[in-house]
Amino acid sequence: MASEFITLESLGSFAIMVFVVAMVVQFTKGFVKKTFSDYAVRYEAFIVALILVFTWNWYAGFFAGGTSELVLKILLCLINAMLVTLTAIGSYDVIADPKAEKEFPLGVIDFDELLNRTDAE
Repeated sequence: MASEFITLESLGSFAIMVFVVAMVVQFTKGFVKKTFSDYAVRYEAFIVALILVFTWNWYAGFFAGGTSELVLKILLCLINAMLVTLTAIGSYDVIADPKAEKEFPLGVIDFDELLNRTDAE
């Protein structure tokens, strides 16, 4: 039905895509890190998500129809791939290192530290 924003099918396919992206990246990031920096793993995750999203949408018949909507459909696939990538990366960070404390680069304000600071300092 057109009025339903989230269905069980879309939630299931999103969760499965996030899981597959996270697993593929975990098994292949060693090869990527041998050639590129750690930061390249994020691009690898996006490429895997992009392939999955485009393949799934092609299989589901999303690209069928007129060419007038093709640009919008491609844009939606790109946005969905970004969402899957960010979710896969974020879920890995939470599972692998749940108590991680990030260091803030120079010029970035740590609001938690700022709020917890006492006037006695």
